[in-house]
Amino acid sequence: MYQPRDFFFQKAKKEGYPARSVYKLSELDKKYNLFQPNQFILDLGCSPGSWSLYISQKIKPRGRLIGVDLQETTIEADNFFFLQGDIFKLAQKELSALMTQVGIDQFNGVVSDMAPATSGIKGVDAGRSAELANRVIEITRDTLKKGGFLVIKILEGGEHESVWREIKRTFKQQQQIRPKAVRPNSREIYIVAHGFKRT
Repeated sequence: MYQPRDFFFQKAKKEGYPARSVYKLSELDKKYNLFQPNQFILDLGCSPGSWSLYISQKIKPRGRLIGVDLQETTIEADNFFFLQGDIFKLAQKELSALMTQVGIDQFNGVVSDMAPATSGIKGVDAGRSAELANRVIEITRDTLKKGGFLVIKILEGGEHESVWREIKRTFKQQQQIRPKAVRPNSREIYIVAHGFKRT
């Protein structure tokens, strides 16, 4: 049964995070040691901001974090910079201009917790999720440094396997994991990929 105010919701509220999704990322970080001081990170689909808030604290003041989303975010941190827009319409020159402005050449990591607007039809929702994931991979290819990492959410089913194959072609190491904070009835899984093979 769906419980919107479950343990992780209450924990997020108590600890000052906008959403429970932060505990998915923190589990992945603890398992794969993702975030380090002074890194440059891109957070695609960053609103409401739990992932961005967590990352901004991990990369410390000298790190840089750019968040992109259609919706505004209330996150405030000296090392966080926000670009409002649709990732399907995001021009490379817009992102490049902001990267230059804040002193970023390439990113150490790209993360995405984006999910499509759901229709309730499993195949349709999975297809939309894969479309988002493929766009994230496109942006990653343009902005991630060689050896960098990617964290991406996708719904199982539909084109999930084709996305997985594409990530296997693009990164040296890949893992699929379902964090404990994912709701029991959800089809969400997370892909963590290391060793970007920039050509």
